[in-house]
Amino acid sequence: MLNYAYTDAKISKYNDAARIGQMLYGTARHIANSWLTYTVQDGGFRGLGVSTGFKLQTKRAAWPVTKEKYLPDNFFSIDAGMSYKRDNYNIALVVNNVINRYNYVGFYPGAWGYKHYGWRAMPPTNFRLSLGYSF
Repeated sequence: MLNYAYTDAKISKYNDAARIGQMLYGTARHIANSWLTYTVQDGGFRGLGVSTGFKLQTKRAAWPVTKEKYLPDNFFSIDAGMSYKRDNYNIALVVNNVINRYNYVGFYPGAWGYKHYGWRAMPPTNFRLSLGYSF
């Protein structure tokens, strides 16, 4: 599966007229992601699966606390996984941010009553192990 989104979100109302028409804070102009999975269907490795995918955001609008129009770098992450399913049992291991790239995103916690903008670092390489049984 491959996804792409083009977003042209602009400020249409603001107390400071100079900001009208600028790219909306915290949005990315281009977003792409993909997730591919292959599972062996026959033979001795039947049920073994491998997966990989990526997340990409480019031309990310900076928050108004900086003079820059865009963030200086793109958001990019590669994830990968392996799984095995036999009968009613399955096990899966997914490794996120395989290349251990430093990524960050902006946030505005206005819903919680805070009136500030901030940056949040995304996790370095991490993994999730899942065990399952279907009945």
